[in-house]
Amino acid sequence: MNFITFSDLYIYYYLHNEILTGVSVGNSSTFILANLSSFYNTKIIGLTGSDIQSKIVLNDLKRLNIGTSLVKQEDRSTSCLFISNKQSTTCPYCNRTYSNDINLDELYILDNIRPLDNIILDNLDDFTISLLPSLSNDIYLDLGFIGNLRYKSLEELKDLNGKFKVINMDVKVYTYLRDKFKIDYMDIYNIFNPSILIIYKGIHGADFIYDDIFDDKTVIDKTLVVDSTGSRETFFATFIHLYISNNYKLDDKFISESFISSFAESLYVSSLVGGLTHLIPLNKVINYKECICKDIEVNI
Repeated sequence: MNFITFSDLYIYYYLHNEILTGVSVGNSSTFILANLSSFYNTKIIGLTGSDIQSKIVLNDLKRLNIGTSLVKQEDRSTSCLFISNKQSTTCPYCNRTYSNDINLDELYILDNIRPLDNIILDNLDDFTISLLPSLSNDIYLDLGFIGNLRYKSLEELKDLNGKFKVINMDVKVYTYLRDKFKIDYMDIYNIFNPSILIIYKGIHGADFIYDDIFDDKTVIDKTLVVDSTGSRETFFATFIHLYISNNYKLDDKFISESFISSFAESLYVSSLVGGLTHLIPLNKVINYKECICKDIEVNI
């Protein structure tokens, strides 16, 4: 079984108290693929830069056993995200911004997705939506950020009915849609019509909506979070694997058991610094020129 995604490739800089802890490949779809790569063939269709950061990103993907033969390098800086108490594409030291206006090639993507590939998506931007009519694959959608949903009408969302097999939606995205359109969780489930809708609530658990059933898995116990990066994606990837292993069957017993396993994995990730540290160590920056966001040397 194969899983594939398409995206710009990011390098994540993890900072604590303004001190750089380490760097690694990042973004939501990559996090999900990384957690699936122990069980399935995974690959990414993507773009990256031609700097040292791109070498780090490609090496991390290799360490994670994610195929990179469909990644193209461009003459530009690799996209960066700096993570401390907030996330920013602007370097906190020199104020350079590393957010690229990326144009993935539609035909290149469609030509390299096979009919039986499972697709991981992490956004509903205009480009992604434009590809959906050409895709009949099973699509697993992770919605962790409001993003382009700010500009979508309810009718535009209804046009996506039946496009996704499973949707994992962060509670802040659910809250935004609820308040914007005056709808509830069951309305959202009926609008998108997936096999199951998961509303991920971080350390507070998750809600599962399937077959017109609402299953609330709220967790009351307080948990110390060191870094939440990658925890939602790990939860989703663990659920996907268990769902497939259960032959796509959904019932109360499976939901309870899969929640326990998925939630435990996400808590472990949130106890570490870095969204992939449970799989590979962070790359430590041992030297740099001009700034940490420019020419760096790591312990590859």
